[in-house]
Amino acid sequence: MLNFPVEKPYDYELVQAMWTLERFPSELLPDVAAEAMVEGYDGPAVLALVSFHPPRLDGIDRAMEAAMREMGRPPVPQAKAAWLVARHLAKLVVTGKLDARDWCQEMGDYWWNARNAPEGSDLGKLQGLELSYDEDLADREVTYRDMTEEARAFATRSCPSGPSR
Repeated sequence: MLNFPVEKPYDYELVQAMWTLERFPSELLPDVAAEAMVEGYDGPAVLALVSFHPPRLDGIDRAMEAAMREMGRPPVPQAKAAWLVARHLAKLVVTGKLDARDWCQEMGDYWWNARNAPEGSDLGKLQGLELSYDEDLADREVTYRDMTEEARAFATRSCPSGPSR
């Protein structure tokens, strides 16, 4: 699993998507809640989330879900979460903050293991690019360029509709 940057101000849709995929550090949730409070979200679940601090994180999953609902954010299906994180990581590739191969490997592996890509999405293509890179030593440069171009295109796409899982 990649440790990619989580930047402030927090993008709550991305935080929620990363949390759904178990890729958001739980120790940052109190900070997310504090930022939400500054923005005017002051419901009881958001206030409760501010009080969670390691090592006492029992119940943080329920608190996170409740806080997001208070902020008007229904649960994000795994498939949509994977797509949102893939697009965010693609933007990091485009800006040079993440290697294209790492992006393909991370999202391709997630899709392959969890089978959570929306119907018609291109997340499976990333797995194929990663496999090509590993198998075809002669064309690695071309495959890497294809990965980078895929990231550039992916960074601007909207999440396709697909079954909610």
